[in-house]
Amino acid sequence: MSLTMPDVRDALHNNWFIPFFQPVHDTVGNECVGAEVLARLSHPLLGVLPPSEFLPHMRDQQDLAVLTRALMTESCHRFAGQALPAGFMLTFNVTTDMLEQSWLHASCEALIAALGGRVTVILEILEHASFEEFHQQLLSSVSLLRRKGVRLALDDFGTGYSGLALLHQVGGDYLKIPREFIAAMTREKTADCIIDNIVHLADILQLGIIAEGVECQSQISALSAKGVTLVQGFCYSPPIDGDEFITYLRQTGSAMTSEDATVNTITRHMTPELLHRCARLHRLSPRETEVITLIALGKKLALSSKNSVRSVKTMSVQKLSAYKKIGVKNDVEFIHYLYCLADNTEVA
Repeated sequence: MSLTMPDVRDALHNNWFIPFFQPVHDTVGNECVGAEVLARLSHPLLGVLPPSEFLPHMRDQQDLAVLTRALMTESCHRFAGQALPAGFMLTFNVTTDMLEQSWLHASCEALIAALGGRVTVILEILEHASFEEFHQQLLSSVSLLRRKGVRLALDDFGTGYSGLALLHQVGGDYLKIPREFIAAMTREKTADCIIDNIVHLADILQLGIIAEGVECQSQISALSAKGVTLVQGFCYSPPIDGDEFITYLRQTGSAMTSEDATVNTITRHMTPELLHRCARLHRLSPRETEVITLIALGKKLALSSKNSVRSVKTMSVQKLSAYKKIGVKNDVEFIHYLYCLADNTEVA
C-alpha cells in the first residue's frame, strides 16, 4: 500500500509526523555535539515511514511549513528537562520562504528558551531558491534570526545552482558537504578537489563545515586531515527516534550528568562553533585545534594522550604553538580570550 496525497494531509492533521535524530559528531573530542532533525511518518497501520513515502505528496509550501513546525514542537517537548551540553546543535531543514514566517521565529525562540539557552538552533537552507527571491525583507528576517542566536547552514553546498548566490546574498554559518562528494572523495580526484575548495572557501569566510553521509573510518581520517571535524552519517549512527537518541547520548557520554552542571556553567560558551571559529581565525592546524578543544572542554592532556597516538610532550608543543598564534600565554588567558570571542560573536 502506497500513500496518497489525502493520506499525507490526514497525517498532518492528526500529528502523525515524528522527529528522528541523526547524530553530529566532533571527531576531535570524539563526542556527539548535535543532531539533524529529520521527519518520519508514524502511520497507525503502516508503521514508521521514511521521507521517500510522503515528501513527493508535499508540493505545497504550507504542508512543508506545518511539517517543520511540528518537528520543532516535538523536539522541544522531547528535550525539555534533558541535560544537554552547552551549545548542542539541533538542525532543521527549511526553505527560504519559511525564513520570513513569524511561526519559525517563534518556534526557534521557544526551543532555545525551553532548553535553557543550551542549544544552538541551526536552520539548514535547502538549495531551491531562485536568485530573485533574495529581497530585503528576507535579509532582514535572517538578520533578526541571527540576533536571536539562530545559525544558518547551506544544505548540500556545491550541488545546487543557487548555493553561491545563497551564500552571497543571505550568508551562512555552516557549509554542509554533500554525501555524494564524501562517497567519492577517496576514489575520485575531482570530488576530493571539490571538497578542498569548499574547505578553502569556509576558511576564508570563517564558516563551520559539517560533512554528511560519512560511512567509514577512512573517510573520517581523510576529512580530519583537511580540517573537517564535524561529521554525520552511518559511521556513527543512522537517524533514530527520540528515545533511542537520548540513550545514545548517555552511552556516548554526550549527555550531562548532575556533576557536569558546575562545569557547564564555566564552559557554556565553549561551543564547537566558537572553537572552530577560533581555529579558523588564527589558522590553527587540525592538531593544534584538537589540543585547544580539549583544553577548552576542561580535559587534561595527560589523560587525553592515552587515547591518542601522540605523547603528552607532543601535545604540549602543539598547545604552545597554538597559544603563540592566538596571542595568549597560558590556559587562563586562553579561556578568557574565548569568553571575549564569544561575546564579540554574539554582538555580531
